[in-house]
Amino acid sequence: MAEDFSPLVATLGGSAPVALLPVRLEARFVDNASELRVRIFPDQVHVDVHEPELTAAEREAGRAYWTARFREPDPARRASSPWSTIATAIGPARALWIVRLLTPTNLGEIAPSVVPVFPAVPGKTDAWTRAARAVALPERFLVVGVRRGREVFRKWSNIVGDTLDVSITPVDDGTALPDDAVPLHAEARWLVDFAEAERLGMAVRIGPTEVTVGVRLADGVDRLLVLGVDWTLTPASAASTLRTLLMSHQASDGFSFVEPGTPTNVTRAGTPGAAQDLSSLIRALDPEQHPTAPVVAAGAASRVLTALGIAGSSAPDDPLSAAPGASGRDHDVVSHLNNALWEGTLGAYLSEWMNPNVSDATAQLVREHMRAHLSGLGPFGTVRIGKQPYGVLPVIAPQRFIAGADPFESQLALLLERLRAFWRNATADVPRLGRSADLDADLTAVLQMTPLGSSYRFRPVIGPLTVNATVGMAQHASVQEQVIDVLRTHIGWRTRPRLAGVTAHPADHPLRVPLVDAPPIAAGATLRKNYFTEVATLVRNGAAHESLKAREAAGTLLEAFTVHSMARELQRADMRTIDRQRVAAGQITRAPDASGIVGSEFLGIEGVARPAAGALVASPAEAARVVIPGITGTRTVRQFVSDSLKPGVVTPPDYASIASTLSSLDFLSRRPVDELERAFRALLDTCSHRLDAWYTSLAVRRLSALRTATPAGVHLGAYGWLDDLRPSPAPVSQGFIHAPSLAQASTAAVLRSGHLAHNDAEHRALEIDLSSDRVRLAMSLMDGVAQGQPLAALLGYRF
Repeated sequence: MAEDFSPLVATLGGSAPVALLPVRLEARFVDNASELRVRIFPDQVHVDVHEPELTAAEREAGRAYWTARFREPDPARRASSPWSTIATAIGPARALWIVRLLTPTNLGEIAPSVVPVFPAVPGKTDAWTRAARAVALPERFLVVGVRRGREVFRKWSNIVGDTLDVSITPVDDGTALPDDAVPLHAEARWLVDFAEAERLGMAVRIGPTEVTVGVRLADGVDRLLVLGVDWTLTPASAASTLRTLLMSHQASDGFSFVEPGTPTNVTRAGTPGAAQDLSSLIRALDPEQHPTAPVVAAGAASRVLTALGIAGSSAPDDPLSAAPGASGRDHDVVSHLNNALWEGTLGAYLSEWMNPNVSDATAQLVREHMRAHLSGLGPFGTVRIGKQPYGVLPVIAPQRFIAGADPFESQLALLLERLRAFWRNATADVPRLGRSADLDADLTAVLQMTPLGSSYRFRPVIGPLTVNATVGMAQHASVQEQVIDVLRTHIGWRTRPRLAGVTAHPADHPLRVPLVDAPPIAAGATLRKNYFTEVATLVRNGAAHESLKAREAAGTLLEAFTVHSMARELQRADMRTIDRQRVAAGQITRAPDASGIVGSEFLGIEGVARPAAGALVASPAEAARVVIPGITGTRTVRQFVSDSLKPGVVTPPDYASIASTLSSLDFLSRRPVDELERAFRALLDTCSHRLDAWYTSLAVRRLSALRTATPAGVHLGAYGWLDDLRPSPAPVSQGFIHAPSLAQASTAAVLRSGHLAHNDAEHRALEIDLSSDRVRLAMSLMDGVAQGQPLAALLGYRF
């Protein structure tokens, strides 16, 4: 029986999370599908091409940079920029590494009269001295096959080699190779030799004796999983390895953060999300223009690096915190929007429509959870290494989630698990390839999907009085009531919620107003009418209930939600003031956790029973106009609340909620329209169908608690998977194409396919020789044409 290394994985401390980096998998059935061979290749994130040693020219350029800075420490008084000089000549990424490596030991004494003292740094003779290497790989890989939800095999790889070259090397060891052999040195032979890859832990073969009894390997597997973790590194050592790897990428192929909302598809207009141009990158990496500490702490880079447990990455002078896009604030926009619109979205749903199943205290915990942990855009920014984007997502296994001592976390996990059945059933309707026999239709449906909601509809909701007075509505009301009763039983609501007493109209209507601002929405543009500022000013100046309600007929959906949410916040603050007076007068024993008035279907038409114990109001408008002698003086309750919210006034604890909402409005008023629209769409999605975002929020909450207790450290691992792995009935391959990259291999494969499809006496157009000497010749001709030389002249030179 194969050795099991799972106990070694179990020895990892639970105080640090496991950072799983992706790997690329290739699998092949051989010997009439009696054996499965799995190849594991490092992804771009693992590949380290950085050479820390400096050439003589780099050392000279770095010293010239620092000498110029010492000669004139004030950037405003320099005739030219020393950073622009070195970054243009060498490249900004490598230049940043050089100037950091050569930072003078007497930098604190910088002055025109001081000569910089440079540290001793390692050198090299050539710019390229070694092959690219794969680093930060697990100790071993575990390969698992799953069919119909059941594990059918699992096997561990050999120990992964310490040195894994993934490219050719400039050093020729003199070894003679056959003409048909791939010119690779010994440390890189594993790339083309399965047996060598197997010896180095980068390949695994599954034989018939390693499959569960009664299972045929030839039937394939539904999912092939490859996982691994390095249990030999301490969390501190693993974090240091990961930090070094990211800094190596920054100094070579690039490390940056992708702007949220960036399209992933390539169009005729260009390649969206491409890396910054040279001038922009030079400005972004200028060592003298690093962002301030508050900007760094609030940016996208700080959130990602803190989650990964990489110590020191929140410092303003840290190169990782100054990566392009590192100061993005999309998470803060989502957080403040969740907070500002709470009362108009999920807050109203829980406190009114779920009444009495959700207590005010629980609703407040949900609000805090949404503000701190929930985001439909993802909790962390997207990292780009070279040209490859990587999402950073904390995950948990829902069915294996172990609730801790936090009762709210336990309740949320239980609720999500009960809702998951509905979500899982709905996935059958999600567009995907293979859903139908029409592949073109499936592909069209997939390409029409967007990551966030793009269109919205609404239904009027009516109460029992209107239902009884409307022909044909009683049947709809009865059906909806039965559905809610089924949900109540499944989810575990103690009593029938107030939602069961209202009826959604059977007909829905399209929402024909802009979401955030009138189109077109330009990236970076500000609101044409800053309604956040206007609403906040109205609240602080004692806006009457009627004036705020009038503004709910807004020109955009976000403005309407903002006004409605603030009106409800003010109503709660008004009632909080009244309830405190009732407690002082002995009319009630304690104030509610969140004071408010449950709305009625009609006011002045239906009879409204006023609450007992001396309550004086039955509507928000009445509450706003109450005067309480001895507390508000001659002012109304609304004026008293507004005066307590003015700048420079210490806000009483009773009004902390509305003060927090106003603070969120102030923040949102300064953000661009495109950020607001993304965040608003994400909020609407998380309040409707995004169960995945709520599961992720549970993982973010757990990670946040873990990072509070243990700020630094991580375990390093890797993962990959293949779906629907089956033996192919196609003929055996006629050979392999070994190329430096997937893009080059794909190009060669497409050309070869075309050649085979049109390989007859009349079709020789795709019979292309791609040998290296012909490619170099073609590249030189293309460069000459790009520089303006006639093709005829270039060919003439060749003759």
